[in-house]
Amino acid sequence: MLSGYLSSMRYFVQVFQTASARDGFRDHLPREARVVPNPVLALEPNPQPEFVLPRPLVLAMGSLNACKGFDLLLQAFALLPPAAATWQLAIFGEGPLRSQLE
Repeated sequence: MLSGYLSSMRYFVQVFQTASARDGFRDHLPREARVVPNPVLALEPNPQPEFVLPRPLVLAMGSLNACKGFDLLLQAFALLPPAAATWQLAIFGEGPLRSQLE
């Protein structure tokens, strides 16, 4: 079924990010397949000392709408025990619920 779908597609060449991904489909590819690696280069190890936060941080990021549940996160954060009083919550995002969440 997969080989039938792939052979019915109109393209010049199929592109994969890795050789192992390409090889996984090799038996189903009716045409040439090429590997174009991820353009993001691996970073060299950072010689600077590790950054240490002064207190625990809970970081949340996303669209500020009802389906993301940031309102539940705020409620749960408010219920943390006294031992977590120094914890900090940071929410980053934009959306229709921004004013309600602030």
